[in-house]
Amino acid sequence: MEVQKIPKNIRQIGGIEDWIKVYVEDYVVTYIHRLKAQGSAEGKYGILLGKKERAEQSVYLFLSGAMEVSEEELSGESGQARLEETISQRFPGTEVWGWFLCDSDGQETSGEKAELIFRRYFQKEYQVLFWHKDQEADFYVCPIRGLERLKGYHIYYERNEEMQEYMILSSPHFKAEPEERKEELIDNYRRIMQEKKPAVPKQ
Repeated sequence: MEVQKIPKNIRQIGGIEDWIKVYVEDYVVTYIHRLKAQGSAEGKYGILLGKKERAEQSVYLFLSGAMEVSEEELSGESGQARLEETISQRFPGTEVWGWFLCDSDGQETSGEKAELIFRRYFQKEYQVLFWHKDQEADFYVCPIRGLERLKGYHIYYERNEEMQEYMILSSPHFKAEPEERKEELIDNYRRIMQEKKPAVPKQ
């Protein structure tokens, strides 16, 4: 069985895992970076949305959406119902395939706390964590033996109207910025990521 659609415009970050291939859309990364830049005493976290496919011995995750959420939305029945309705409206055809975590400036979340959140709310097989620490961002999984960082992932670029619209609606500051300023912010973040983790030639 072959994967139906591998994005053509991609950039590889880090190495390659044999058993799981993570592809995250550029606007998802930009949104998470902007949450990190806003700062918070306790950091911020949310869910990752997308689709899963399987080919031969590998699982492919295509993450095209992200939403900041509260613990109430994840734990309570009424909160979960509202969250599911929002997902169906904003990101139709996607499922929750993990979560993201943005550390507060100068204070890193402990691995024990991250693992606790992971095991409490994201127990489905192949769900991942995108953990943004300082200027570094990596994907993690949480098998039986504990939190493990993946060797690398791919950022892909395509028209993502759902994520762009969600970013504008959820952030008045983003909406108010001129188009040139938005592109400047995105370009700056891409440059930082390239300096921290040089691209590896595609296999």
